[in-house]
Amino acid sequence: MTTRFDIAQYWESAEGAARWPRNSVLIDIGEPSCMACGYYAREWDKPKTAKDRWNKATLDRAHIIAASSNGPDVPSNYVLLCGSCHQAAPMTSSDAVMFGWCERRKSHRQAKGDAVIAEALSLGVDPALVERLGMLSHEEIRERINAACEDVGAGTHLTAMTPSTIALVIKRVADSLPSAPLRSPR
Repeated sequence: MTTRFDIAQYWESAEGAARWPRNSVLIDIGEPSCMACGYYAREWDKPKTAKDRWNKATLDRAHIIAASSNGPDVPSNYVLLCGSCHQAAPMTSSDAVMFGWCERRKSHRQAKGDAVIAEALSLGVDPALVERLGMLSHEEIRERINAACEDVGAGTHLTAMTPSTIALVIKRVADSLPSAPLRSPR
């Protein structure tokens, strides 16, 4: 079976770079990440060697030419994608279509930020109130976030809060702001 490291090595090679010159995600062979959105997990960095890091990464081997269309099981016919990107990736027999889709895919952070904003707006959070948070000191923001987390019983899935939980915390913090103008931190 083709390993994730075999795939990463192929795309870092001269042949892979010539085939997909705008592959901006695979800049450093030592840091595994989704070749579409850039997602990576810190635990993937724990092994000492690049080979072990890539092979530990829970990235999917996504065919460029699908197996159902007789796509071969070779490194040059795969990209490495997180589960969300793999599920959304085009079923194609064209390098250009797959590479273009990967290049246009929002970054993981941008997609998560967009999801938080959408959730916050659906909860009725006034964006102007959120902007006012910038007027608070770092300490006051931290205190308000901690209080809001405790108030709503916010928790994490594995090690991260979901966008809906973050949005709920933001709503509680925004609701806690006084209606009078805030002073700039000194």
